[in-house]
Amino acid sequence: MSVEVADNDAFFPDPVGSFQINNADIMRAVREGRVVQIRVDNQTSRQILFAAMSAMPE
Repeated sequence: MSVEVADNDAFFPDPVGSFQINNADIMRAVREGRVVQIRVDNQTSRQILFAAMSAMPE
């Protein structure tokens, strides 16, 4: 999953960073059945440190 984050500026939304969440992270959220924190700082030059995600099976 690719995620792009921008600030909510009144005039122009500025990009903050982008990162990807891989299948292993998604499956971990499914297995744990709760919100999990995924470390993404190594993909964003530390503008974004973690992404919180939850997932459930179909």
